[in-house]
Amino acid sequence: GFGGGGGASMEGGGGGGFSGGNGATAYSSYRYGPGGGGGSYLSGIEPNSQRGANYGDGSVLFEWVGETAQEAGVANNTLVLTSCAAAGLAGPDNQACHSTYNKSDVFGMFQQAQDGVQEVRIPVTGWYNISAQGGEGGYSYGRTDSTSYEGGRARNISSFFYLTAGTVLQVVVGQSGEHRAECCVSNQFNLGGSGGGGSFVWIKNSTTPLLVSGGGGGASSSGYNVNSGNQYGKYRDGSLFTMGARAYEYTTSGSCFEGIGGAGGKGGTSPSFVDSGHGGGGGGWFADGLCLQYRPVCGLGRTSGFFGGRAQQTAYSEGGFGGGGSGMRQGGGGGGFSGGGGGADYSQSCSSWWGYGGGGGLYSAGVDTNIVFATDHSKYTNGFVRIEYAPTYQAPAAATVTTAAGGGATGPAAQQIMDAYKAVRLPFNVTALPNGTQQIHIAQTGFYKLTAYGASGGTSRYNYFDTNGNYYPGIGAKAWGSFYLREGDTLDVVVGQTGQMSNGFGYAPYLCGGGGGG
Repeated sequence: GFGGGGGASMEGGGGGGFSGGNGATAYSSYRYGPGGGGGSYLSGIEPNSQRGANYGDGSVLFEWVGETAQEAGVANNTLVLTSCAAAGLAGPDNQACHSTYNKSDVFGMFQQAQDGVQEVRIPVTGWYNISAQGGEGGYSYGRTDSTSYEGGRARNISSFFYLTAGTVLQVVVGQSGEHRAECCVSNQFNLGGSGGGGSFVWIKNSTTPLLVSGGGGGASSSGYNVNSGNQYGKYRDGSLFTMGARAYEYTTSGSCFEGIGGAGGKGGTSPSFVDSGHGGGGGGWFADGLCLQYRPVCGLGRTSGFFGGRAQQTAYSEGGFGGGGSGMRQGGGGGGFSGGGGGADYSQSCSSWWGYGGGGGLYSAGVDTNIVFATDHSKYTNGFVRIEYAPTYQAPAAATVTTAAGGGATGPAAQQIMDAYKAVRLPFNVTALPNGTQQIHIAQTGFYKLTAYGASGGTSRYNYFDTNGNYYPGIGAKAWGSFYLREGDTLDVVVGQTGQMSNGFGYAPYLCGGGGGG
């Protein structure tokens, strides 16, 4: 039959199919035998098959079951972007990624990979839950005890974004920092791990990211960072803030000269004093890491292609793609929105010996943001970016930006701002700026009604000729208006704090005015 069926003679012909069936063999003592059935080929979403299901002519049924995966009853509506088996300072190529996503790309979202940057086209307008995780910091090889010490963990950050059909997202998947084993390099005993690369998601041609997870800092060649509860291990994990974490070193005469984490999207720095073993700073969104002695060991930022730092010599290791700094004797900084600092090596001026890289910073412009540690903390754990269509998601309609438990003359600290919104569902995302300002990232285009309340002044205290009393302050004003805001817009917000009441001490304690409200 048409479709590749084999012709019959004394015995049955084989059936056509993806692989053809065998024709039956005639023997001298037998005069009968059926042909073998042809093979089926399965692909698509949730494929299945059944043998012996049809008698007579074949057919192909096309049935429209819905525009979205949920309407069609398809469970797999998620694309997970990986490193496509790439490792080291450079990202994957186009062919490797096409092969990787051939069977998992439900919507045909993946478009191409160029210079390690992967492109994804949004198929349907709606809400998407995007999560990102940077690469782990590289392990180190110990000094005299032949022990490996673990690098810093990345953070897994997820947020919801409202995206329109046809939007092209560009994605960098952070790769883990590398390390060199002592067994493979002669006369090398102190080999630090490199910084992990950050994972980045942004809309093509935009200068502002949607989501960033910083990579972990590379481990020091000493065991002083083996326990994350140890004070010398507390900064190596991916940062909880947009700022990259500073490196930290063990020293016998106080902390000094460690590499500084970047801020505002800049790269981290490598220590400036002269020594050959410093780790490279991690690259940031807006700028490369800053290495004054060996510039190539620093990780590169977006404008330079997100490459990891290069090994200064064969013994040392490369930083992970996504801006991870190279490790030398000490750890490299993680790449991220702002890069982590590079670990400091020996300095005679402060008796410093061991340092490892700081973790890279994170960033989100989405809503309902959640941040957790990476669950997989094994060697060479690359990052990933997960994009999931979320048609049933409903963003909260309103939320209030508060003082975040700040008080007095200065605004809230970054940690206070992070803590204030941990359990609050927001229709926008909030990040902390260094001066107490809270930055709001708009997630969905439309009209917004904003209402601002000024703080009240402080209560005054009166104690004059044995007459005690308090005078109550002026009340803050209220102002409001409607504004058309676009997805990706950022607003800087200063929330006024109540003027403080005098404690009644000092000059003229019997007449004390209250402070003015913010």
